[in-house]
Parts: sequence; structure tokens; C-alpha cells
Amino acid sequence: MSDNACCSTLPPVITEGYNPKGRYSEINGVKSYITGAPTAKSGVLSIFDIFGFYPQTLQGADILAQHLNAVVVLPDFFDGKPLSLSQFPPDTPEKKAAVGAFFENQADQGKAVARVKSVLKSLKSEESEWKGVEKWAVIGYCWGGKISTLVSGEGSEFVASVQVHPAFVTAENAQALTIPHFLYASGEEPAEAIEAFKTALASHPNDAVREKSEVEVRSDMFHGWMGARARLGEEKYLLGYKEGYVRVCKFLKKFL
Repeated sequence: MSDNACCSTLPPVITEGYNPKGRYSEINGVKSYITGAPTAKSGVLSIFDIFGFYPQTLQGADILAQHLNAVVVLPDFFDGKPLSLSQFPPDTPEKKAAVGAFFENQADQGKAVARVKSVLKSLKSEESEWKGVEKWAVIGYCWGGKISTLVSGEGSEFVASVQVHPAFVTAENAQALTIPHFLYASGEEPAEAIEAFKTALASHPNDAVREKSEVEVRSDMFHGWMGARARLGEEKYLLGYKEGYVRVCKFLKKFL
């Protein structure tokens, strides 16, 4: 079945005024959006883009939960201080300064990696209401895609990972992977970096990484088409959003 045909199996996508189906709870001190049945045997830890909780991203989490029959956890690693959409694109000195400061502070990669591991540990603990989840995958959008890649290396407790319209893509990150990975890019990410990542996967010494990882470029989509910047009011990008989530679910279903 084509991804187009599979779109009919998705929950209806609401283009505006979306009412999230999940709830908010604290996990190891981190406010998190949680959606899906607590009895689910599969889980997805979702890492949003730099703009934080947005209806388009929350709806994406709900889609993943329903389509994968999984619990999806979306932690706020920015502690309520995401970057404002008004700062994007950083086309003035003031905006560039604001974005730079954000990446040095709230979006520090090392801190984010440590917090992902901490949250996952809490989710898997005996005290957790999600201790019955047997397999966890991780997905990240833009900046979150970089973090999802960084937590997919040596000692990773995830079974698979995804980065969507990713940022800061490097071949070195591909070489460090130890689990199957899906890089799902738009037409606006640097083509050379995407190709280098793909080449590194093709020659990876780990059989599972080399044989089960995937790279796909949606050249007709823009950076952010499945996250906070999703333009659901435009038919072309609404369809791309639907197709994107079907494509991600198709990959993750192989491992969850």
C-alpha cells in the first residue's frame, strides 16, 4: 500500500483549533505531554523542535500514539522557555543574537542528552505507570532530531530512532549509531550533509544500522513541515504532514 493510501488510516488531521488528546505530567521534574494508553507495550519519546509545545507537534504525538498503539511522551526540555517563532528566521542581528543565546543555554545539546537519558530511566523504573512498555523508540524534530541521533549511540536503550527535517547533520553522528535510524529530510537541509550521512550508513560496521536504517528526502517540503511550523492550512503541506507521519510510523512499526 502506498503512503498516500495509508493516509486514510490516520486519525483526521485538524488544521486549526486542535484539542490535544493527552495530558501533562511531570517525569523526573520535567513537564511532559503524554498521550496514548498507559497499558501500551510500545513507547516513543518525542523531542520537539526549538519552538516547544505547539498544536502541530502535539497533534503529531497523538497521531503516533494512535497509529502505533503506543504511549508517546513529549518532554519540555526548555523548561517553559522555548524560542519564539517571531525570532525565526534569524535575519537580523538581534534575532541572530537571540537564537545564538538560546542554543547556548536552553538548547545545549549535552544537557539535552543527559535529560533524555534521565527521563527514559524514570519511564522504565518500577515506580513508573509506564513500566509495562517493553520497547522505546525516539523521534526528534529539527534540533530534537540532533538529540535523537546523539542518544542512539553506544549504550542506547532505544530500539530505533528518527530525525525529521533535522538540524546539524553530520556523518560522524551516523558512524556512532548502534540502532536502526531513519533520517527524514526536507528539501531545505544541506544536501551534502544528508548525502554524507547516507554514505556513512551504507558502510556502517554494525549490520542492523547498515541494513535497517533509511534516508529519505522530501524535496517538495520545507524545513519544519511536520513540527511547529507545519502549514496545515495549505493543501500541499497538509498532505505532506499526513504522508510524513505515515512514513515515520511505517519505519517505527518494524521495531516496536
